[in-house]
Amino acid sequence: LKCCLPECILDMSMYRQGQIFLWATCSFTISAVRISSAARTTARRVTDCSKSTICVVSSNAPRLHTSGLSGLAEGCLSDNNCTQVVALALQDYAGQPSNKLTSKHTDAVFHLIRYEVLHGITGHGHLCYSYWAGGAWVGAAIGVLAGGWLGGKVPLPEAYSSEGASAILRVFAAVAMAGVGSVAAHFVSSMLGMSCGGVAVAVYALKDTPIKLDTINGSDAVFGINTGITATTIKGTLAARFKLAGHPIVIASTHGTEGVRGKTSSEPCAVPYGNGAGWLEKEKQRVEDFRQGRQLIQKLRKGVSGGVAALWAGDFNGPSMSPDGNSKGCTIWPRHNDPEEDLALLKQGRNVLGWASPGSWQHGPPNLATFDDEMFGTDMTEAAGLRCPTYKKDVDRQATPGVGQFKCKEDGNWLYYKSSHPPSWTDRIFHSTAQKWFKCGIMRRLVHTADHDSVLLTCTL
Repeated sequence: LKCCLPECILDMSMYRQGQIFLWATCSFTISAVRISSAARTTARRVTDCSKSTICVVSSNAPRLHTSGLSGLAEGCLSDNNCTQVVALALQDYAGQPSNKLTSKHTDAVFHLIRYEVLHGITGHGHLCYSYWAGGAWVGAAIGVLAGGWLGGKVPLPEAYSSEGASAILRVFAAVAMAGVGSVAAHFVSSMLGMSCGGVAVAVYALKDTPIKLDTINGSDAVFGINTGITATTIKGTLAARFKLAGHPIVIASTHGTEGVRGKTSSEPCAVPYGNGAGWLEKEKQRVEDFRQGRQLIQKLRKGVSGGVAALWAGDFNGPSMSPDGNSKGCTIWPRHNDPEEDLALLKQGRNVLGWASPGSWQHGPPNLATFDDEMFGTDMTEAAGLRCPTYKKDVDRQATPGVGQFKCKEDGNWLYYKSSHPPSWTDRIFHSTAQKWFKCGIMRRLVHTADHDSVLLTCTL
């Protein structure tokens, strides 16, 4: 169960830390993790481990899945048993990464090399607008009322009995009870799963692997831009440049602005871009999020002799949207007649990112921006390999009467999706192609039964 309040987006400037916040979510989700059979076959084939091998994983809200961060590292080893570096591109991440990730199936132990997070006050037990936002505020308010009432009921010695003394006692009682109430409510909020997640990059490596964070003019080569905030998560991009075996490589994580036009099955597609449509700015913001993230990465790649490789992973939040016709820009929904026909229908909108403002030389309404268009002119390409959408996952509910559930078959296994949201390829990985010393395989998925699947890509240097 994941309960969400209406979101509020705040414009933020370019920095890695420092923010202010507002509301939250309670989530109880247990999820299994499975990597495709094709990936397991790949792992058995790898015998030459002489090359430096890095695996990047994009994972949204890993706290919702029982395997946690260790399960992500396990997925990398399953894809390639020679993996030396595990780079986690995390979104909606509210925890603190452990210092090491130990494999349950091999003797591999990955040690935390660097953790960078785009955040303000991320963590558990509160919402994103304040450390005390959420249950703690409610508890404090109740405490004030209770303390004031109790303070008025406490009898004072006759020598000290007066209206002024009684008022002071009520104030002290209210303050004391507010503190008790807020702490108690904060504890309960944590137990309920209330949290504020951020955008982060966590890099782990086997012992003695030659990897370190790079520098630019004596400062850490880390850039971040915060593009928005909701009650439960911070949106934006965090990018960092590392040196692995002497080669520079940028690792970036992005969480884009989510779609708001026909987001759930109960919402009709909003009116077109005219008539002062309020949804348009958020749809355009997702495209701006992507462009700003791309610019950060390119900035870290400039001016380095020999070139800089790049791995850009994230939840870009592009829903499956109709690319043309009368329903242009509207989310695509399965018709539940045939899984293959539904998949073909959804794939029509796989390349659509969102709405974009026309160029300075253009006139008229905004246009749909595609991932291909946005990456044109760069040496970066999206990793291929996934047939089915990565969001929004669910368990098999085919036997439930009245539930029209989309399912998709990949690697011989059926994947199931929530009927309340349009199945979409929100989770993607892009990699550079210009460096002859940098080669990547195909993308794999770590199958979850709730929310987002995690996706991974293994590359060698």
